[in-house]
Amino acid sequence: MERERRIAGWRCIIRDIFLRELSMESRMNHSEPSVFDLSRAEKLELVEDLWDDLAGTPEAVPVHYWQQQELARRKANLLKNPAAGLSWGEVKQRARGALSLGSRDVNTASATEPRP
Repeated sequence: MERERRIAGWRCIIRDIFLRELSMESRMNHSEPSVFDLSRAEKLELVEDLWDDLAGTPEAVPVHYWQQQELARRKANLLKNPAAGLSWGEVKQRARGALSLGSRDVNTASATEPRP
């Protein structure tokens, strides 16, 4: 119930900001609030709420043809070589390790790389 209330609130805020951004007057007057004026915590909360809203109806989220092809390729690769895959725990451990290093990009640790 709380989640739905927050999402409804965000929808109103975003709609109002969007409508102001569209008006020529708001382009001249930069004193109007913007989504970019939100604090980091508010931006994260907004993103989480948007993600939760999208995740509530995954069938409504479009999947492009190239994404379907990439998923099929990865699935076929995993079926051919199951040992190449990582468990969810291993993925989290790698991501946390990469984040703690700071300079290493999380994307460099591929989930299809052979295990160390």
